[in-house]
Amino acid sequence: MLRDEPAHFTHIYRVLMNAARAEGIGADRLPDFLGLEHGAEFVLLGQNELEPSALENAFADQIAKAAAEGTWTEQQTERILLAAARVGQHWFALNVLANCRQRCVFCGLNPGSFGGRRMLVAGHIKPWKDSPPAERLDLRNGLAVCPSHDVAFDILLPATAQPPARKYLDWHGTNVFAA
Repeated sequence: MLRDEPAHFTHIYRVLMNAARAEGIGADRLPDFLGLEHGAEFVLLGQNELEPSALENAFADQIAKAAAEGTWTEQQTERILLAAARVGQHWFALNVLANCRQRCVFCGLNPGSFGGRRMLVAGHIKPWKDSPPAERLDLRNGLAVCPSHDVAFDILLPATAQPPARKYLDWHGTNVFAA
């Protein structure tokens, strides 16, 4: 929905930024990555080239296979698979959000403290499409993140960029994500 309605995305982004500022999260901890906080408009470039999500493609394949093998119609099979996926995704999200104490693991945004709802997402670390079934619902494969950090977490480095060094990622995992 947000991909198709940039103005709605801009509004949600501003609500998140205002909520973060009201929580005392300054620009030093949560920069305005998109430059929208003070009135600029968000323009999505190249959105028409986006392909269906990996989840949509995986379900389409499973639906076609199940419909061809069984007595159910493709529509009946689709309903069953989508219902099962929703239950699994819901369970995953609830567990990940609880594990992260309902806060964005990157900026600390806590929407519950000001009555915000649905302002955090449970994002997969290892993407759904690349995970076997057991990893797809494993809460240790997820992080609670605000939408801005969810998008930032998925950004790929350019081919010419130096990747983060393993020793720094390991240090961060030991010293910052320490229990």
